[in-house]
Parts: sequence; C-alpha cells; structure tokens
Amino acid sequence: MGDGAAAYRDHPPAEATFDQLANLYQYDGDRDGLAALVAAHRKAAPADPLGTYWSAVVLYERGEYAAAVGRFRDYLAVPRGDDEFVRYRWAVDDKTVRALVRLGRGREAREHTDVFEPGSHPQLRALALAADGKAEAAAEVLTAAAEGRDWMVPGWYADADLGPVLRGAAFRAFRDRHPPPAPGRVGDSDSR
Repeated sequence: MGDGAAAYRDHPPAEATFDQLANLYQYDGDRDGLAALVAAHRKAAPADPLGTYWSAVVLYERGEYAAAVGRFRDYLAVPRGDDEFVRYRWAVDDKTVRALVRLGRGREAREHTDVFEPGSHPQLRALALAADGKAEAAAEVLTAAAEGRDWMVPGWYADADLGPVLRGAAFRAFRDRHPPPAPGRVGDSDSR
C-alpha cells in the first residue's frame, strides 16, 4: 500500500487520516500494516475510540478472539451522547458474534444478538442461535428472512461460519425449502 506511516504522520488531522488508512489496510488485507498503524495511533492518541475499535479488528484478524471480544466490548462501552451513533456498529456486532461462536460461547453470542432490532441481522441471529443449540429457532429466523428475499440465501451458504451449519442435519428442512446454490455459483459474504 505504500508508506502508511508517513501518510499518518504527515497528513493531519491524525484521527481522520488514521481511520482512512486503517480502512485501506483492511481492504488490502495487509494485517501487518494495519497492526503497525494501530500501534502507532494508540501511542499517539490513546483516548481515540477508533483506536480501540481498530485494535479489536487486529486481534480478530489474528485469531485472538477472546481478546478481540473484550476490546470490541470496550469500544461499545465508550460514553456517547444520546443521539451519537456507534461508528462501525455492524462490523463490531458481526465480528463479536463470530468470535464468540468460534470460541464455543454460543450463549453469549445469542445474548449479543438479543439487543438487535427485530428482523435485523438474520444471518448473525441464526448463527448465534445455532451455536447456542437452538437450530430450530435459527432455521425459523432464516426462513422468515428469506421470504421474498431469496437473493440472500446464497450468501448464507457461502458464509464461512453459517454455511457449514446450514449443511448440517438440523437444517435439512431449511435446505429442502431453500437449497444451496449450484456448484460454481457463490453468494456474497461479509464473513472475513
């Protein structure tokens, strides 16, 4: 990607430059560059909440899921005004649920999804429910979400975490109603 450290240093304001560079490093898949940038930013601006977010991403990408979950929770706990949104909320929820599932902490993953707006994030809800041993409820969530939106189904099968679950015995009825895509057709997935 070039010299991100120089861009970070030479183009104030540092917070805005940091966030843009972090996104570029992540998009390029440059984990080492992202980790170096995050370390430099956390040293220069330790109170910046985005430093906490991006440090959680680094931990997640390294497979350090327990530490990543803690850091994502730290990020969500940052005090905000009543009308201030949580930047990267979808990514925090996505990676937190996936990390908890990968750690075998299905109940916590399901509890994390309990705060979602009704009908939102069916992929994450189903993944968390299945990990918590509630396959029937997970299938119900996906079946309801797929009604009139079959375009979503191939992405669920392509999902690194949910796809294997959908191919399990507990999801036979779901597969009968919403079969996996034909070989060679891959759905979009945001499950890094």
